Amino acid sequence: MTLQSELNKELIRYYALISVFEKTIFEIDSEMKNSDKWFIFCSKIGRKFLIHLKSLVLNAIQGIANIEIDDINVTEELDISLLNANIRLQLDTYATFYHIFIHDGDWAEKIIRFRLWQMDALISRQKFTHDRLPEAEQQIADEKQQIQDCFSIIEGFDFFKNLSDSQKNRLVKKDGRNFSYANWRFDTSLLSGKKTQFSWKDLTLNTGIKSEIYSDMHNFTSMHVHSNYISILQNEGLSIEDQHDSRMVALRLSSYLTCLFLDDLCNRFLSAKEVAKSLSADELDLIKTLLRHGRKAEMIKHFL
Repeated sequence: MTLQSELNKELIRYYALISVFEKTIFEIDSEMKNSDKWFIFCSKIGRKFLIHLKSLVLNAIQGIANIEIDDINVTEELDISLLNANIRLQLDTYATFYHIFIHDGDWAEKIIRFRLWQMDALISRQKFTHDRLPEAEQQIADEKQQIQDCFSIIEGFDFFKNLSDSQKNRLVKKDGRNFSYANWRFDTSLLSGKKTQFSWKDLTLNTGIKSEIYSDMHNFTSMHVHSNYISILQNEGLSIEDQHDSRMVALRLSSYLTCLFLDDLCNRFLSAKEVAKSLSADELDLIKTLLRHGRKAEMIKHFL
């Protein structure tokens, strides 16, 4: 089998997974149409992940397609760092989805995680340097109120009320109406003891992804995301074979993550289960095979 035919075969499988994922997100959106509940963000994160899947295809064809703009060939070389940065985006997006919507905890705990996640982003943006424009000042004020509104929702849960002051401080730090910290990367096991939040590694391994796959995925992508010494060397002189291997590895890693995401969506949403029922035998076999290779057996939820 030639390199091109091997890549084509992998891309066909990848396109099939993208199609299933896109249909699943579309059906979930339809199921939750006009809903104002916090859970609608599940499909919003799914759409972000879907964009990354489609972007990976565009990244992967660099060096293969021949696209010129103003006499500059913009696909002349494969950007291996961009390829791996995309996988890292997928990894972090999926880990975020899993922790907020799937990870252990009752519904009150999950909603509190979601609201803390929302607060964390808004608190971070409050710290940005803002242009002194009227609309920027209004945005700061509006988002400050949103932070307070999120906290008011959190305070309404018995889960939060029943925590000690020190445990509450592990989740939120505030001085008057000003918030400096919101910890969404928690579960009940971290409300006592030295560790206050899960690391990104913890968040990813909690999904049930096999540790050897995670290790390779994280370590290799980190080299490129952070411009490691080795990543510079790899960018210097990629052979045709090296480029091919990079494409194949990225597509396969992305396929693992996509199947884990689908498994979780089918475990949570009736509409996702209906999509799974409509899949062909070949599509089901592909998803089940990738799940068996990519996720701990005891963590496979729907496609076991």
